[in-house]
Amino acid sequence: MRAGIFFVAVAFLAGCATDTPPAAPAAPREHWLKDASAVAAAAKPGAQTASGPVAASAISGDPMRIEFDPMGATLDANGKAKIAALISTAQTAKYVNVRGFCDRTKIGNAKAAALARANVVKKEFVAAGIPAAKVRVRFTTDKPESAALISFE
Repeated sequence: MRAGIFFVAVAFLAGCATDTPPAAPAAPREHWLKDASAVAAAAKPGAQTASGPVAASAISGDPMRIEFDPMGATLDANGKAKIAALISTAQTAKYVNVRGFCDRTKIGNAKAAALARANVVKKEFVAAGIPAAKVRVRFTTDKPESAALISFE
């Protein structure tokens, strides 16, 4: 009986060890954003947000992407400024989607780290007055990223 279980386990693990073909390149974010132009306009320096105008030096990089330290889940000033610039868009959106990323090849509990990053972003939206039920949190651990992506529906 034990030998049978052993052979089944070996066969199962051998199937997991096969190489999978690389994934197709991801489509640009504009394809899954319903109103990418409004979001980009809201994140431009000088745009008006719930907390006032966004300073020109406050935002750098993709306004929908919040970068994190590879071993952390703490927002820096740039991340907070990006979220602040998106508050007016979040108020009019049906849902705010936040997807946390963590590389499972570098972090032991990548799922928890990715969810922690997404939840930190969610907490910023909630602190700015967005209802918690409106902010949906997801995670991805199969990409070598330390970030959270925001999208609106």
